[in-house]
Amino acid sequence: MKALLIAIISMQLVFAPIPKEARAADRAPQVAESAAVFRLIRQEVLKNPAFYYGEADLTADQATENKAIALEGIQEILTKLEDSSYSLDSIREQIARQTVLEEQAQLIELRYIIASMPSETLDQLFHQAMSKGLYGQELRQEYESAYTADEKRNIVFGMAQGDLYETKSLTLKRLGLLDRDALIKELRMSRSLLNTKGRDTWKIVLVVVLAVAAAGFVSWAVVSATQKHYDQKTRRAEEEEQRRENELREEWQNREDQIRATFDERARLRDEGYVWTVCATTQRAKTVACSYDFLTHSGTETCITRCLKNPTTGEERQRETSCTSAFIPSNCTFKNPYQGGLDDGFNQGYNDGFSTGYDRVYREAYNDYYNRGYDNGYISGYDSGYNAGFTDGLNEAEYDDRANDASSGSSSDSSSDSGSSGSGSSGDSGSGSDSDDSWDWGDSGDWDWGDSSDSGSGSSGDDYGDGSWDYKPRPGSRPQTDSAGLGYKAGYREGYAFATMTRVGQ
Repeated sequence: MKALLIAIISMQLVFAPIPKEARAADRAPQVAESAAVFRLIRQEVLKNPAFYYGEADLTADQATENKAIALEGIQEILTKLEDSSYSLDSIREQIARQTVLEEQAQLIELRYIIASMPSETLDQLFHQAMSKGLYGQELRQEYESAYTADEKRNIVFGMAQGDLYETKSLTLKRLGLLDRDALIKELRMSRSLLNTKGRDTWKIVLVVVLAVAAAGFVSWAVVSATQKHYDQKTRRAEEEEQRRENELREEWQNREDQIRATFDERARLRDEGYVWTVCATTQRAKTVACSYDFLTHSGTETCITRCLKNPTTGEERQRETSCTSAFIPSNCTFKNPYQGGLDDGFNQGYNDGFSTGYDRVYREAYNDYYNRGYDNGYISGYDSGYNAGFTDGLNEAEYDDRANDASSGSSSDSSSDSGSSGSGSSGDSGSGSDSDDSWDWGDSGDWDWGDSSDSGSGSSGDDYGDGSWDYKPRPGSRPQTDSAGLGYKAGYREGYAFATMTRVGQ
């Protein structure tokens, strides 16, 4: 009997249905699946590197330097991991802190890349990302309804920012699960990936960053060294600026020294008896075209050379030559008044016309989109408010006991009420007026809507006959305004009336 039972259990285990593998939709999204914008940006930059980066960033020396920075960062962490005197928590904290800093630096890099991307490339990248990545379909509607290219760039940048945030989040989660040996192994794998033959993409740091991030390594922040790269570029820029400032100071000092030496030499020569005089006079033919009158003038130009001359020896020093001509008008190089006025007027008219046309088109487009959005929002708000008001009015209507009396048709109650002053159909006598379509807060923190100028004797807020009453939702309800408030008011009245009529009918 025991052997038979064992055989039956064995057969059940053999022929038991094998559970199906979880569908892709039921699994948590991986970075490689969701970060489509990362992959597409990396491909685009690799395809056209010179379009997004300058020559100085694409040299072999710069690539070698970038790689050295990354390998140095990996080696620094490896050295600490292999030394047991460094606690694992402190190393994790260092990597996490560097990850947060790298995220900020890489967002700057991504924004620069997306801002430099042509509109056609941006459209292609977005549609490919939507087909390959895990993004909400509402992004497609926002992108297609975007009016300017900047709005589209902001949407794509938001997608890239989400990818980077997800990568950082998964990195920090994996970082907390890896022990010392696992971290050492992963860093060594990252180093091997960087040293793979044929990988010359170190010319562009961002490309390597995205490649390592897509591989799922927690060392993507250590490898990228974007912050170090920017710090290094900042330091170089500061050094270059300091060098230029020093060169300008040196050049200015040299010119100042030359001028001082010239004046000192002139003072010495004057002390020795040298005097300023005309040392030579020459004439030569010259032709010049004047922009003022659009004419060509020809004549003789006279050049006079002045110098410091020793009257005794005839020696000449400090020669200086200047030329002038009587046939060249003094306003020769001035702009023609007519042409100048025409150009200035054209430029001003063009600018004013462009601004006016641009403003008009922008205003028309803005008004069009604003009106569409306002109409959609108004209708949506009214519907939402109506539904909420109807539900509250249906659930929270306060019934007057006289409604039951009215439904029972008791004549004795009617006769006993006939002595009351006024002609009210359901209750209280007196006169009063309700403010027109306004709400106010009650003493208990409630709020109520007034009605449309109900005044006179015998009508109160509880008159179910004409549908005009004041209602007070439960404490804590928030007043709604605009279309939502109007919808709420209408819905509340309908719900209140429906509940009241149902009660009367019962």
